[in-house]
Amino acid sequence: MVLTGLRGVGKTVLLNEMKSRASDAGWFVVSIEGRADTAGATTIRSTLARSIAVQARQLGGPGISDRVKRALQSINSFNLRFGTGGIDFGIEASPGRADSGDLEIDVAELVEDVAAALAEKGSAFGLFVDEMQDVDSALLTALLATQHAAGQAGLPFYIIGAGLPNLPSELAERRSYAERMFDYRTISRLADSDAAKALKEPVSTKGVDFSPEALGAILQAAGGYPYFLQEYGRSVWDARGHHHATYTRRRHRRHRHGQNSP
Repeated sequence: MVLTGLRGVGKTVLLNEMKSRASDAGWFVVSIEGRADTAGATTIRSTLARSIAVQARQLGGPGISDRVKRALQSINSFNLRFGTGGIDFGIEASPGRADSGDLEIDVAELVEDVAAALAEKGSAFGLFVDEMQDVDSALLTALLATQHAAGQAGLPFYIIGAGLPNLPSELAERRSYAERMFDYRTISRLADSDAAKALKEPVSTKGVDFSPEALGAILQAAGGYPYFLQEYGRSVWDARGHHHATYTRRRHRRHRHGQNSP
């Protein structure tokens, strides 16, 4: 699945929620974030390798199967080639597997071995990619090719990405089959009714409500963008809390001096 939309509409929040649910379901979950700066390519490779190696601890344990052992060997090899090393599974790296230095080959071999081991356990590999349009071309192409191959082989490997509106065209430029490989979802501004719920429901648990005038002003200012609704809602709540505290202190001062009027 690929979520697209302008900044501030909540793509990252949705991505994180799906990641959390996948983790709760026992998936092998790894997340990375694209970077457009010059160090981005090196950093994202290292992050990917290291994150997979750390997550791989859930595969280990006594009496592991041959498939799990092979997966751990490939993870070790990939981490030594692209990551920082230093993670010991008690299993030697597998020379000639996921360590060629060619991303398209190595990512495909790594995912094939890990996904096969997870299938044996009834689990799945979920790779969550934020700012996907900023992933460097070589890695993005490798990920698309790997997802395509995993789908054809029936392996439980799933890329769930999020990015700007140009992301679908970026993916199609790398691999034409990307157009039909993902479930594309456009995340847009909220309708007024949904935006009003986002403001009213949280404060209703505290016995508070917005006046119609205040609600209308915030909805107009936010324009349906979840980020602005969040910021304006927080600011209004903070301002209300400050005034309430001030009122309470003044009332107590009057009471001390025998002044009972409000």
